[in-house]
Amino acid sequence: MTTDIPLPTFSSQPSCTRCELHQGAKSPGVPTRFHKQSESSSNSPPLIVVGMNPGYQEDQENKCFVGPSGNLLAKVYLNHEQILKSPVYMTNAARCATLAIEGTPKNKHYKKCFVYLHEDIEKIVNHHGKSFLLCLGSHAYGVISQYLLGKQKSLRHGFSNQGQAAQLLFNNQINIYTTFHPAAVLRHRKYLYPVSDHIDLLGRAMSGRLPVPSNPDIVEPMYPGESE
Repeated sequence: MTTDIPLPTFSSQPSCTRCELHQGAKSPGVPTRFHKQSESSSNSPPLIVVGMNPGYQEDQENKCFVGPSGNLLAKVYLNHEQILKSPVYMTNAARCATLAIEGTPKNKHYKKCFVYLHEDIEKIVNHHGKSFLLCLGSHAYGVISQYLLGKQKSLRHGFSNQGQAAQLLFNNQINIYTTFHPAAVLRHRKYLYPVSDHIDLLGRAMSGRLPVPSNPDIVEPMYPGESE
């Protein structure tokens, strides 16, 4: 399916007061955005990238993934032959920077924000049809697994179940993949190796080139004294 009609548009929520995160944010409700380096008109299925929440730089510019994590995301994660041929959308599970609280967003914040995430994913699926979704880190996968699979799961579960279909929403039109958040890679460079494997697997799935398992030919072992 080619995207010969305008791409979906996404809004910020500057007046959102659904939780306290807005209190410290310069830009409440940082919106989903289209990755301009990807193909806007393509027969390839789209990719929806979901992170945790905006950081300081994203809050200042009202634009997701523009800080160090965003640079790494664009240069490493999305710099894949197949992914570059596909429409790519970037968003977050929570829409405000955590300047009003200490630490990371809590489940109550993700719950309040999911109405916006659901709306944006729905726009993408309605526009393109079958889609792929990449969760960046445990927080994003926790939210996606809770609302699309029915139970909040660990990052380890996501790594072991790459490509699972969303069962609760979107009529199984989304396949879910998982990898480490770019912020984790910036702290621990060793995570680049599994990230590379995860992205390659995702790219193969998006291109329809995943290997198909087959039954091996079992050859009985030969023992000393036996002839062929």
